[in-house]
Amino acid sequence: MPRAAMNNLRGKFIVFDGGEGCGKTTQARLLREHLEGQGLPVLAVHDPGATRIGEMVRAILLNPENNDMAMRCEMLLYMASRAQMMVEKILPALKAGSVVVSDRFVSSTLAYQLGGDGLTAREIRDVAEGSDQGALAGPDADLRSAGRIKRRARPAEVHALPRRSRRGIGSRPDRAAIDGIPRRRAKELPRAGEGRSEAIQGDQRRAVGRAGAGGCPSCGGGFEVTTLQDIFGQDAAIDVITRAYEADRLPHSMIFAGPIGVGKATTARALGRLFLCTNSKKGQPCGKCKSCELMQSSEHPIPPNHPGYHVIYRQLSRIESEKSKAIELSVLVIRERLIRPANHTQMSEKSDLNQHKVFVVEEADLMTPSAQNALLKTLEEPVKDTLIILLTDQPHALLPTIRSRCQIVRFGPLETKVVERELAKRKIDKPTAAEAAKLAEGSLGVAMKWVEDGVVTSARDLIKRLDAILNGKPAGDLADWFKKAADAYAEKQLERDKLSSKDQATREALAIYLKIASNHFRTQLAELPENPDALESACVAIDVIARAENYLDSNVNVALTFQQLAASLEREFAPLSPASR
Repeated sequence: MPRAAMNNLRGKFIVFDGGEGCGKTTQARLLREHLEGQGLPVLAVHDPGATRIGEMVRAILLNPENNDMAMRCEMLLYMASRAQMMVEKILPALKAGSVVVSDRFVSSTLAYQLGGDGLTAREIRDVAEGSDQGALAGPDADLRSAGRIKRRARPAEVHALPRRSRRGIGSRPDRAAIDGIPRRRAKELPRAGEGRSEAIQGDQRRAVGRAGAGGCPSCGGGFEVTTLQDIFGQDAAIDVITRAYEADRLPHSMIFAGPIGVGKATTARALGRLFLCTNSKKGQPCGKCKSCELMQSSEHPIPPNHPGYHVIYRQLSRIESEKSKAIELSVLVIRERLIRPANHTQMSEKSDLNQHKVFVVEEADLMTPSAQNALLKTLEEPVKDTLIILLTDQPHALLPTIRSRCQIVRFGPLETKVVERELAKRKIDKPTAAEAAKLAEGSLGVAMKWVEDGVVTSARDLIKRLDAILNGKPAGDLADWFKKAADAYAEKQLERDKLSSKDQATREALAIYLKIASNHFRTQLAELPENPDALESACVAIDVIARAENYLDSNVNVALTFQQLAASLEREFAPLSPASR
């Protein structure tokens, strides 16, 4: 269709595009809902897809068996899907005067396929113009400007919003494989949890860190777990695993799902030791074979120096980019550290070790969509004597196709008394142990991290300030307090990992303290007298904090968010003046 004819269309065409995890799908949905609320006709589409043929093309692009697809072929498939969508959906809607809201469009091809297999901006432009896609992009999205792009964008480089805002498919920008990893570079990579008593790190949406599978996630101080029977507080999970092992029906792939810091990684290491033992008896590793010696050879929290035991964590992305913020688990890491070794024999037949292999993926929900899709075939057709364990506190963030191929083992929070007891064993004074156990809500790993990072001390001060506000005192410098406490927490994280994102660590800290504040007001609900006004005020305070959490997740200005929080709390609990009574 000529561009002049395009300009005569009655409707409007709006595209949301950008890197993975930046909120395109969420914003497109919100706009659609707003426009529909105004009584306007709206058509929402996603690229690729939206039509029967488009969905078939989408399935081809997402199929992990097609990872060897040429970039030119991939570009043409994306264009073909859009061409069908133009004829079948978009142009008829625009002619009828509707607003078309699209999640991705031709600009995605410019970002991801430009430069691959020698593709040029001119070639992409010609194909797009030939199917009306270029004309529809409009003058503000001149395809010729793409010639200035120097490299393809990588979703892993996007300093993303919380993962729950991510939808759609991976655009497969990081297809190229790593030919080899120099030993020197591998040694320079930070181990999960290096330089701390536990292997815990986190992201902005979590309020807490993660446990690492390299060693006991919450042991520290010499409390090393060596067998499944040593694990406490997870009787149901251990029973499921033990019975499956003894019946010789251990699944080849498992998801350990549960709160952070409750023993998932500890259990993975203990199960890995049992699985790799060459002389296990009655569900117990022998402790004497070469495999058992290797599993015990490293000091916590460094992963065991066993050729059959592999720990995959997001910091490995720094192999491809030394300055990576390591926010996600990229497809390159999954391919090189899991898929490739899982499908190859790494030990000779004369080795003292068996041919078993164990792969433990930390923070599995941080795998990009393309990484998860690449893993599907390995999960569906596992190599003999291979065990894959995915650790996550948010199993719903994994693709349904991943969950359907794994057995989920549920881990629950520990009892507060158990956490307090274990903290005391680690020479933490009783008052601090009691506070940490209460704040951590059943997570020994989180309690230890919060003691170490000063969160428990800061929480004590925050609760005093909240109690003062409850009693009608002014909020004062509450907003400044949040900023200082978050900055102090962020500095702790940067001391551990200089390449981590300070902004991400700051937001993580703010989420922690908002959660502590919300829990404190919930506690007050049970302790307040049966006064309807007091109970109503506590509920409003919880709503105010929830709104601040939503603002934080949506990247609203932090200073404004906490100024509004302080003002709202002060207004809600301010004593009534005589005139207003």
